[in-house]
This record gives sequence, structure tokens and C-alpha cells, in this order.
Amino acid sequence: MPRRENSTLTVLGLLVIAGVVLFLLVKRSRDAQSPDVALSHPAVGAALVDFDVAVLTGEGEDVLAGDLKGKVALINFWGPWCRPCNDEFPHLAKLAENLRSRDEFRWLPVTYGSPIDVPPHQLRQDASAFLASSGLKTVTYHDPRQSLIGGASAAGAFENSFPCTILLDKSGHIHAVWNGYSAGTEKQIEAAVMELLQ
Repeated sequence: MPRRENSTLTVLGLLVIAGVVLFLLVKRSRDAQSPDVALSHPAVGAALVDFDVAVLTGEGEDVLAGDLKGKVALINFWGPWCRPCNDEFPHLAKLAENLRSRDEFRWLPVTYGSPIDVPPHQLRQDASAFLASSGLKTVTYHDPRQSLIGGASAAGAFENSFPCTILLDKSGHIHAVWNGYSAGTEKQIEAAVMELLQ
């Protein structure tokens, strides 16, 4: 009988621990989706300066940090190898398409490989394959000197996980940061963009 009681207590203990872990994971997921978390991220207020990104796919021009002055810029760190990135990317592409006529808005989807130093030709091939399979026609960029990801890391915005979406205000300062993606994040991003554009 004592053995049976011990095994019952062990099972109950494991169930309690599993319940606590599940609660914390759900809470963390909800917190990640909270607009307050994105708008009060520790990197908010930091400036992103001295970076350059180069066109990877589609038609466009290379972008320097100064090119974003006076614009609301939505920077998306993504990779075609990253499942959450692939889930988020079409939503952001649609938002960017809807705002294409707004001169004061700029979308910068910056593509990274896994590992991060994948050669540009391979990165271009992988990004092009993802865009084609998703029916998307958009310019994407890469970060050949890793100046953008380095600047975002130094500012505390990029936390070594993909996707990472950073919203800059017209002065080039970070307004909000979303690390990771789950359903509904795109609505928060859109609301924050529209608020800055008004």
C-alpha cells in the first residue's frame, strides 16, 4: 500500500508541475501578444542609425538608414527557413501592399539565412522560392554587413530569434518591437503603424 500511495503522489506531483508549466507557457504567449509589451519593450526610444541593406529579390533600391528619415518604417527580420516567419510574412506583405500609396510608409523585409552567413545567392534562391510558393511579389532585402541586425541587437530590440518586427517612427527611433509571431500579432502591428501614420 505505501508503494501505491507513493506512485499516486508522484503522478499527482507531476500533473501539478505540468499544469504550472502549461500555465506559464500560455501566459508568456499571451504576454507576447499584448500591445503593451510591444510598445513598452526596453528598446523603445532607441535610434537605429548607420545601417544599410541591399535588394535581395524584386525591384527596388538599396536602403541606408538616412533613407528612412521622415518615414514610418516597419522592419521585419525573417528567414524562409523559419516557420513562424512564413506564417507572419504574408500578413505583413498585405499590409505593405495596402499602404503602398503612402509616401510616408516604408516596409523593409530583411532576409536572413540559417546560419546567418548563408551566401547571398543561396539566400536569394530560398527567398524567391518562398515568395513564389506563397504567391507574393515584393522586394526583399539582405544585410550584407550585418549592420542592421547588429544595430538592432545593440539597441536590445533583436533578441536572437526570428521573426522580429521593429516599428520606427519618423525620427528613426524604435516605437515598438515584436519578437516572435502568433496569430493576432499582425493586427497589433497594423494598429501601431496606422497610429503613427495618422
